[in-house]
Amino acid sequence: MSFLDMPSIETPHLSQEQQSVMRVLSSRHFTKSPLISSFLSYICKRALEDDSSRISEHEIAVHVFHRSADFDPREDNIVRTYARHLRKRLHEYYV
Repeated sequence: MSFLDMPSIETPHLSQEQQSVMRVLSSRHFTKSPLISSFLSYICKRALEDDSSRISEHEIAVHVFHRSADFDPREDNIVRTYARHLRKRLHEYYV
């Protein structure tokens, strides 16, 4: 489930946080980058669901990048690579 499909927790309307993420995802910086958009969507959804739990590199690899459960970040740096791209896109969006 993507962030865009995420139901609101308290009201039928989107929260301010959800609206902010939607604006970012619909910007020119993200519309043509489905993997980076999925990454941002996933981590925002998780953070809004349970801001007390840590989102692991393994979890992101499995849920966003469809890696197998035996994913080893020492052998595959996809999450770190896309995290760098995501930070760059967010910087471009906000500058």
